[in-house]
Amino acid sequence: MSTARTTVLAIGALGLGLHAGEARADVMLAGSWDADSIVMFDLDSREYLGALVPSVFNPSGILVLSDGRLLVGSGDSVLQFDARTGEALGTLINVRTAVNDNFLAGNMFIRNGELYVQGWYNATVVKVDPDSGELIDVLIDEGGGAGNASTTMAYGPDNRIYMTEWRRHTVNSYDADTGAYVGSIGFANRAAGIDFDNDGIGYVGEYHTTDVLDDGIFRWGAGQGYGRVVRDQMLHGPHVVEEHDGLLYVGDKIAINIYDANSGASRGWLTPDDDADNFFALAVVPDGFFDCRADVDGDGDADADDFFGYLDLFAVGDPLADIDGDGDSDADDFFAYLDLFSAGC
Repeated sequence: MSTARTTVLAIGALGLGLHAGEARADVMLAGSWDADSIVMFDLDSREYLGALVPSVFNPSGILVLSDGRLLVGSGDSVLQFDARTGEALGTLINVRTAVNDNFLAGNMFIRNGELYVQGWYNATVVKVDPDSGELIDVLIDEGGGAGNASTTMAYGPDNRIYMTEWRRHTVNSYDADTGAYVGSIGFANRAAGIDFDNDGIGYVGEYHTTDVLDDGIFRWGAGQGYGRVVRDQMLHGPHVVEEHDGLLYVGDKIAINIYDANSGASRGWLTPDDDADNFFALAVVPDGFFDCRADVDGDGDADADDFFGYLDLFAVGDPLADIDGDGDSDADDFFAYLDLFSAGC
């Protein structure tokens, strides 16, 4: 197992944009099945920014790491891309080959330096080294078949892994250390997307088998009780749910719907300009992530002023000098900045 310190890109993480510069909104990355692409939206203006990755088969999970990689669950593999340019960086792991099973890679998260990958539609979770791609363990294996149809996964605040079950109308929980089954929450209809906010409140998408009844979002936990927070005739199959800054972003067949996480009131939509819809994966990257990291003074280029500006940050141990995001400023950060500076803007 690798000892490299790979972490998930956190909203507001330091070392991802070195200068203050002009403020830029967080960006939503969305995996579209109809267009087989990863597209982008500005969350401030809600402007559609086009495709970051214009061609990737059935993107069912998205995870951005602090080293700048974008991991995408696609078919039987976890694929790697440059999260800023969309450049393909190869396959991290072909999970089906590694576990000799009918595995389709879905949602992912990083825990204790290990990558957890959900088996989309077969209720399986594997652990993978996020740097080498080595299979570490098959943590959960409920098997495929008519009774198991896991569609989404999330890591909960209680050290449990939660997976939605399409056919059983449940959300099942498992111990994140041992993989042991803990229990289930039942729904009247199909459970789909799932996410937790920073207060440990869970949100689950539920949709019906006909177009007669409204689809919705359920909320539970942290003293909030259990019940429907969103009921919307305009919601067409909540495939994936992403909570961010008090809003729920819900990917469905035609758009990304936005709701107030407390009241459930509609706050509009994110809609692409082309045929990119049927969204099965969402992820938010922070303000400044797409800026030129070598441009310390924010004037749009990388020159001597930026180099000496970085040296000043490095000399005083400023958090902005921590390029690799490991919590300190050392030789690795200095040489990493040299690479960024050489690449320019």
